Amino acid sequence: DVATSANFKSDYYSNGGHVEEMERKFAKLLGKEAAMFVPTGTLANHLAIRKLAGSDRRVLVQAESHLYNDSGDGAETLSGLNLIPLALGKANVELAEIKSWVERSAGGRVPTKVGVISIESPVRRKNHEHVDFGELERISQYAREKGIRLHLDGARLFNLPLHTGKSIQQYTALFDTAYVSLWKHFNGASGAILAGDASFIEGLFHTR
Repeated sequence: DVATSANFKSDYYSNGGHVEEMERKFAKLLGKEAAMFVPTGTLANHLAIRKLAGSDRRVLVQAESHLYNDSGDGAETLSGLNLIPLALGKANVELAEIKSWVERSAGGRVPTKVGVISIESPVRRKNHEHVDFGELERISQYAREKGIRLHLDGARLFNLPLHTGKSIQQYTALFDTAYVSLWKHFNGASGAILAGDASFIEGLFHTR
């Protein structure tokens, strides 16, 4: 029994112990300064976009994404975020459509800044198709120029190197935060990892 073994390091409400060791390992795998264990991927996505958005409550997402379809409008109901669905019926989201929404938001009677772009890749609802890497690079560069934060819903991220030849860290470097599922790749019973800068992760366990 793992929990009764002599070298088992217990956590305290998912802080410290073996949980912390796992968080450090995943932060390194994902090329981020820090990481946090989260019970579900739905919560990981929600925590990420909520904190990244700050006071800029408009969030661009794919219409086919888990965040938009399968989270029960939790981001809107619990955190007052406004999710704008893009790329209807497609896995790939294009910079041109993102630019159009950023400009439309800024040019309204009451200007509304886009705070976050959240991208899922691979996209489960589109038979695990992935977003074109070159397009991700262009979106990331544009977002940086505009001061828009970026979140990667990478529930199935560890599938991508096999199909694209790009490394995990090449993907995550384009985003401020990234989430990966622990049961889709790593045979965990449940759980997820949310990774980002140390300043982003610090204290976030209270919100969790």
